[in-house]
Amino acid sequence: ETIKILASSLEILQLEANNLSMTIPGSIGSCRQLKTISLDSNLLSGSLPTELGLLIDLRTINISNNTLTGKIPSDLGNLWRLGTIELSDNSLSGQIPSE
Repeated sequence: ETIKILASSLEILQLEANNLSMTIPGSIGSCRQLKTISLDSNLLSGSLPTELGLLIDLRTINISNNTLTGKIPSDLGNLWRLGTIELSDNSLSGQIPSE
């Protein structure tokens, strides 16, 4: 229960360069207050979850330098406050949606 409360009020997720070896869980979409996601320079794999599109307050996302694959979700177009998106050095395909 405590983790759910923390997740619902979390504004910054900053875990870069920690050798995290995992996928980004779809449950990240429940962290509705997130403004910054910084997960660069890890060993993240799998695809970007479409639930990222639920994070309407998100302003910055840096998931570069991982081993992510698949298409960039069109749901990212919902993030109209997003000012910075860094996805380089992965194996992602498709365009970054504008809306």
